[in-house]
Amino acid sequence: MNFCIKEKPEDILYYVWNKLNNEYFPDYNLSDYRLEWSQRRQKRTLASCNVKKRVVRVAHELNYKEHYKWLSPLLHHEMCHAVMAEGLIDENGRLKHKIRWHGHDFKELERSHPQYNEFQFWIKQGGWSKAIRSARTKEWWNKVKNVFKI
Repeated sequence: MNFCIKEKPEDILYYVWNKLNNEYFPDYNLSDYRLEWSQRRQKRTLASCNVKKRVVRVAHELNYKEHYKWLSPLLHHEMCHAVMAEGLIDENGRLKHKIRWHGHDFKELERSHPQYNEFQFWIKQGGWSKAIRSARTKEWWNKVKNVFKI
């Protein structure tokens, strides 16, 4: 994915999110979701969607150009959570009834993304683990460069 971050690091998240919303879920207005890179170091969680607060957080370990190609299927997954929750939140911010988040209906919706299989394969083959190690190495190297003024 060719994308140039112009102002904020979150710009690419909004770009992909809005593109997915228009392409896959045009009947849902999901533009009021807040998208951000997580501040915490992640090991297991690639992203999360809080449907009550309407916030999606993506692991900052994926905030490197070599991983941007996975943002589309990843954000599509989170968008499926958002779509399934539409109309199920009451005025107190509670779900009206339990949802099977990763049940059959969810999986069917998620599989509509053309990169679904490739993304699942990447995860199962250790792509996420490699992304974590790569991010940690880059963070360490940046600290070293700052300390030694390299």
